[in-house]
Amino acid sequence: MRDRVGDIVAEGFDVAVRFGEPEPSALIARLILRTRVLTCASPGYVARHGHPAHPSDLDDGRHACIRFRNPATGQPFAWEFHRGGRSGWQVGSR
Repeated sequence: MRDRVGDIVAEGFDVAVRFGEPEPSALIARLILRTRVLTCASPGYVARHGHPAHPSDLDDGRHACIRFRNPATGQPFAWEFHRGGRSGWQVGSR
């Protein structure tokens, strides 16, 4: 596992597993599975920092969040939250 996209052929890899939409390439890509990412916190963290009431609370600097970075840009991916069929709450897209 690593935090950058490299040239898997030149680096001697036979296979790579990646998340998200594949970049245009001459490589063969196959969907293995569809998954979702869950946002969670330990009970101890919530006891110390509080429970966010809304996804926007995660973007106010009070919470220490681990975020996946886009290897092409180095910027964290925005989080999109879904609840009860509604979607569109985005955190960290600034």
